[in-house]
Order: sequence, then C-alpha cells, then structure tokens
Amino acid sequence: MSKLIDDLLKEHKKLFSLLDELHNIDKESAKEKLFESKNLFLMHLDKEDRFLYSKFDEAKSKGVNVEENVLKFK
Repeated sequence: MSKLIDDLLKEHKKLFSLLDELHNIDKESAKEKLFESKNLFLMHLDKEDRFLYSKFDEAKSKGVNVEENVLKFK
C-alpha cells in the first residue's frame, strides 16, 4: 500500500505541475497540457477507486471501523 500512496502523491504533484504550466504558454500548448492533465487525472481517479477506496470498503465489510480514514481520503 505504501507504494500506491507514493505513486498517487507523485501523480498529484505532476497534475499540479501541469496546471501551473498553463499560466505562461500559448493557446495551442495550453490545449496539449490540458489534454495531458485530463488523461492523467482520469487515470489517477480510476487508480484511487480500484486500489485505494476499494480497500477501505473491504476493511469495512470485515467489521473494521474505517469511517474517519475513508472520510479523510474521499
């Protein structure tokens, strides 16, 4: 799980970096950066759903009280 969290945090940083680049570039380059950001964002959300949030749901179904952690992440 630690590698997953590290990967997700790296993706967060990459997304913020891509969006920061939009401030000083031309319209055509901005379109490319937005498209790249969109793809990374959708991939990132899918990864969170499949590998992170599903683990919370799994733990909860086994009787583990994970409410606070689920709320923090979601």
